[in-house]
Amino acid sequence: MKTKDILAEKGTRVVTVLETLHLTDIVSMFLDDRIGSVVVVNNHNEIIGIVAPNDVLKATRHHPEFISTITVSEIMTRDIIVVTPEDDIDQLSTAPRLLKSFGYEVDPVSAGKEAAALIEANPTHYDLVITDYDMPGINGVELVKMMSISVPELPVIMISGREEAITASSRHYAIKKVLIKPYDKDELRVVIHSILSRM
Repeated sequence: MKTKDILAEKGTRVVTVLETLHLTDIVSMFLDDRIGSVVVVNNHNEIIGIVAPNDVLKATRHHPEFISTITVSEIMTRDIIVVTPEDDIDQLSTAPRLLKSFGYEVDPVSAGKEAAALIEANPTHYDLVITDYDMPGINGVELVKMMSISVPELPVIMISGREEAITASSRHYAIKKVLIKPYDKDELRVVIHSILSRM
C-alpha cells in the first residue's frame, strides 16, 4: 500500500500545533474538529513530533491530576518518518530491518539534524549514510553539507521520490548514488556493496 492510498481514504488535511500547547486544548481539537492526529512544530515551524488520541489517553491515565498543565511536547511521539504520496508504507517500516538482514549495523534516526549530530559525535564510526531527500527540518542535501565539515569523505546514498533530488545531489561529491522510489531490496543491496567495496 502506498501513502497516497491512505490519503485517499483518510483525507489530506494537516493540522499543526505549537509544542507549548496544553493537553486540554488538544483534546478539544480532537473532539470538535474530528481529526485523528496533530503535527507538532517548534517556534521555527520545524516539525518535531506528532500527537494522536492514544498519546493523550496514556498521559491522562498516568497523570490525571496534571492534565491541565501538561504540554504537547511532553507527550508527543518524536520519532517521525516523512513520506511522499508514492512511498510504500511497508518499505518505510522495514528499511532498518532490511539493512540488518544484509548484515549491516544500523543506527536509524528520523531527522537530518539528529543524524548530523550523531555523525559529528562519532566521525569515524560510520562507513555509509543512507538518507531521504525529504526530512523534517533539513533535507538530505543540507545534511550532506553539514556532514562535510567533519567527514567530507563519508559516502552517502540519497533516496527520493522526486527526480529533482538527482539534480540537487549532483553537486556533492559525497553523494555516490541517488535511488528513486520505489526501489527494490536487491537494487539497494547492490548499490551498498558497490560503494563499500571501493573504500
